[in-house]
Amino acid sequence: MIKQNKKYKELYTTDKRYIIITGGRGSGKSFHANTAMCLLTYEQGHRVLFTRYTMSSAEISIIPEFTNKIELMNKEEDFHVNKTEITNKVTGSEIIFRGIKTSSGNQTANLKSIADVTTWVLDEAEELIDESIFDKINLSIRTNKAKNRVIMVLNPSNKKHWIYKKFFEKHLSFIEIDGVQIETTTHPDVLHIHSTYLDNINNLSASFIKDVEEMRKTDFNHYCHVVLGQWLGRLEGALFVEDTFRYFKTLPEHKPDSVLGYVDVADEGSDYLCALWAKIYDGKIYITDAIFTQDTIDITCPMVAAKIKELNADYTRIEANNQGSGFIRLLRQSVQEDKVLSIKNTANKHTRILMAYHIIKNKFVYVHPEKQTDEYRAMMQQIYEYKKDGKSKHDDAPDAMAGLANFIQALLPHIFE
Repeated sequence: MIKQNKKYKELYTTDKRYIIITGGRGSGKSFHANTAMCLLTYEQGHRVLFTRYTMSSAEISIIPEFTNKIELMNKEEDFHVNKTEITNKVTGSEIIFRGIKTSSGNQTANLKSIADVTTWVLDEAEELIDESIFDKINLSIRTNKAKNRVIMVLNPSNKKHWIYKKFFEKHLSFIEIDGVQIETTTHPDVLHIHSTYLDNINNLSASFIKDVEEMRKTDFNHYCHVVLGQWLGRLEGALFVEDTFRYFKTLPEHKPDSVLGYVDVADEGSDYLCALWAKIYDGKIYITDAIFTQDTIDITCPMVAAKIKELNADYTRIEANNQGSGFIRLLRQSVQEDKVLSIKNTANKHTRILMAYHIIKNKFVYVHPEKQTDEYRAMMQQIYEYKKDGKSKHDDAPDAMAGLANFIQALLPHIFE
């Protein structure tokens, strides 16, 4: 007999095309996904394509997992099982098992040519790093014989993965599990189900639970990723660790003591203008607003002027290097001249960022990811991707953050004492 976790109830009723099932080790996500596919075959007209990026031998690697579910349901007589397919003899619906990558390369064309697929399951989806392969197979799931589904089952990997960027990045929401903020998606075309070992604890061995509890004590970040299923925010060699930043959802109700800004003006075509403002309350520095864009100066200058007026900023410092001088002249035509300060930076950019590291990481408080604008989120992502050796494609956001840190430290040294 199979007892279903209530978190997976919507798996059977949703009208969404995309179903994303995430979770950490021991969460039961594969168990519930495989069970759902077995039950789906009791509906006529279904052909399920079950894939992994690599699947050398389905009869050894994955079919036993399905036959186990069939046995738990006491329905062995209803199914015919061979090395690559499972057919429901009652309805004729079937599950076909294939690997995307073979010894001779990927077989996307062959998978696309399988007729009348109603449901595509991409198991261990984090292993598929080429979004174009997903797109080609996804677009082939279009039969009108039954409801179409695309199901992705995965352990969340790094936020650079196309699944995160395609389905999560601009539709972020959060749930709290064991005191940790775990990413979910509100994408209108997606049903997202996230479970952890805590949802499946009655089915886990005492030794597994002991190992998990030990990991929680000794390596909490690893526990968050591997066990709770949190997406990794840190890239190899990154300077800043996203999970250690502090965030806020609401500001103090009283008027801020100061409002200070900093603008790093874009110098070249691929550069970003990064403008940041901080509100200081009782010695705490909240990074409340960001303009982060590759638009030209005729667009960005009015945007910065409008933001200074909106925030009633006390002072905004502008980096005067290269195009900065012209930007300052234009800006002073739109806002009170003495509120716009200029600075010429002579120190090495990477050195400036390293010197401001402590303030950026430990003294600033950032908008909670759930409430960030697209520009604010893109600005933060560039900070997370900045490398310890300074060899990053873009450094506009961390450079502006360092400039703001130095500005506040020079103007309000007492709050750092």
